[in-house]
Amino acid sequence: MTTLRKLDELSCKQLKEELRARELRIFCDKEKMRASLRQNLVDEGEDPETYLFEVEPDIRKVMSAVLKEVNEQICTMI
Repeated sequence: MTTLRKLDELSCKQLKEELRARELRIFCDKEKMRASLRQNLVDEGEDPETYLFEVEPDIRKVMSAVLKEVNEQICTMI
């Protein structure tokens, strides 16, 4: 299950994955990674402001949402 995200919505992990896939240098600084990816998109003729990346959702956030929903359902049963 993938989701679509804009460049400014990518997490650090997602930025690193995208940079690796494009064989670009990975930085420790999130803004440097965004800048590198932004420049790569421009070089490829893409608009970095509207380009959508297919990314895997963060499993921790998915599980947190599921647990919250289950907890709410349990609370309504009590």
